[in-house]
Order: sequence, then C-alpha cells, then structure tokens
Amino acid sequence: MSRKHDTDVDYCVRLGKTLAALRREKGLTQFQMAEKLGVSDNYISSLELGKSVFPVDLLRDYVHALELDPVVFLPLLEPDIITLHASRSLISSINQMVEDLSKL
Repeated sequence: MSRKHDTDVDYCVRLGKTLAALRREKGLTQFQMAEKLGVSDNYISSLELGKSVFPVDLLRDYVHALELDPVVFLPLLEPDIITLHASRSLISSINQMVEDLSKL
C-alpha cells in the first residue's frame, strides 16, 4: 500500500470519526441519520468508519442534517492535512461542498 493511499485512508477514518461524534452529540443514531439522508444505516456505518469515501453531496447533506454551520464544521476537517496529503479530488469535493453550503 502506498503512503499516499495510507494518508487518504487515514483522512477518511478521521473524517468519519469526527462526523460520527457530531452525530452522537446531536443525539442521532446511525439509523436515524440514514433515514434523514435516504441511505442505509450500513452505509452510514461504512462512511463513519472510513471504509467508504463520503460523496460530496452526501457530506453536504450530512452536515446540513446535523444543522452545522459550515464555518464551524470546516475547521474540524483539519485543513493542514487536506492541503498536504489528501488527493486533489477530495480537495475539489470539499471546495464544492463549501460552495454549495454557502448557498443555503
């Protein structure tokens, strides 16, 4: 496994853990979040464990379902890690999410 791949996987795991913690703080179960987003609770579990990469539209909807302000949420994404290690597609997806959230 390449170091870049390891870094991307590490990032997905940290993002998933952060979102899972925020979901729990809001008192939502994975099942409840899945219902809000129209996906399965198994898929939410996979995303929160970092086994799957959050599609940008689902990440946007997840943040919106938690009623989080993007200005508060984005610093939790550890921008130094994104800038230094994440793939360009992930950076592009996050930039698109910011743009989309700013329109809400």
